[in-house]
Amino acid sequence: MIEGLVMEGLLPASFGRRELTDADVANAVAVAKEVAPEWGDAIETRFKEDPARARVLLRTSGRRLLGLVALKERAPVVFAAKVAELRAQAETNGAAEELSEAEARGDAGADRLAELRRALELASQRQVEATLAARRAELDALDQRMIKLREELAADAARKTELEREVAEQATQRGEKRPDARPDSRPDSRPEARPDTRDPAERAPRE
Repeated sequence: MIEGLVMEGLLPASFGRRELTDADVANAVAVAKEVAPEWGDAIETRFKEDPARARVLLRTSGRRLLGLVALKERAPVVFAAKVAELRAQAETNGAAEELSEAEARGDAGADRLAELRRALELASQRQVEATLAARRAELDALDQRMIKLREELAADAARKTELEREVAEQATQRGEKRPDARPDSRPDSRPEARPDTRDPAERAPRE
């Protein structure tokens, strides 16, 4: 729901429309390391090797990471919940890979396989719990945003007459700044149209 939070005004949606600053990059690396240290290290290395290319990739393909950067600044509670969810997802993936590898090798005993299956089951439970917690945090943030929007609407409705006067004044100012339309006083250089004095028979089309 990060995209939804951006649309609701909690997050700035300008990252994709401007060049990323050094501060943007540093924040992105820091956030990536909070989610997974190896992820942040990989991004940091990429920027050291080819900064220009890395900036383009981050702006075009790293929108979710940039969303997390903005989320940390604007909605830290939601950010913490999202990081917990991503970590839980990584834990589940790791448990699943470990179980798959053990089964593929065929050298793990029944007790070891049962242990790995139980680890995957527990990781899946934690991921679901983290996802639900993140969704609750996101909805709470959206609720707070809606409350603020309703308060702003009520305040504007209370000063409706004042707003109408401001709108009229702004429209008048725009009209005063608009250049006056001036008629074209240049002489008409087109040749004067002369009546056709030929006989009508001469003007008729010939077959």
